[in-house]
Amino acid sequence: ELRPLYSHARVVGLGEMMNYPAVLADDLKVMNKIKDGLSCSNLVNGHAPLLSGNALDKYISAGIYDDHECSSADEAKERIRKGQCVMIRRGSAARNLKSLLSLFDEPWSRRCMLVTDDYHPDDLVKKGHINSIIRDVVEYKKSPIVGIRMATIQAARHFELDFVGAIAPGYRADIAVLDDLETINVSLVYKSGKKVAENGKCLDFE
Repeated sequence: ELRPLYSHARVVGLGEMMNYPAVLADDLKVMNKIKDGLSCSNLVNGHAPLLSGNALDKYISAGIYDDHECSSADEAKERIRKGQCVMIRRGSAARNLKSLLSLFDEPWSRRCMLVTDDYHPDDLVKKGHINSIIRDVVEYKKSPIVGIRMATIQAARHFELDFVGAIAPGYRADIAVLDDLETINVSLVYKSGKKVAENGKCLDFE
């Protein structure tokens, strides 16, 4: 049922393999689902809170190379050491940023991304999206540049999105213009070189 969806332009992989007990038990149906995801898209997202040790090794070995469920720095660093990318999550309920601040330092930061999860529309409107996470990063005295890198080029590379995530020759010109590196207020947005938003107002919905 899922296999035909992988050919859709907006599908980048199989999201959130939450049934990690079935992965550890070599459940045939679940393992075939992962196999299909890897063969069609080369990307299967993880969801395995508190998994560690040999159990984590087996989960990663199934082809699951990221996770957004880390709630402590030790948990996240074990995953990075074992080859996973860590998504630093800030949702309306689950808020892991403060406990994962050490990931903004080297050598950990290059293996991390910023994400929201279960983020209420009201919070989205009032606080913003990924830019609101970077704003919190600044308040916690971590580098906004590292936060921006986690939100852009590192995420694009992980999801194998070619020619996006950076401003460089040959890249698609999706650009967010910030007022400064403290408030992280997005004043202008350009998509493929065309201005689509200004001062919080959408100009084009294409």
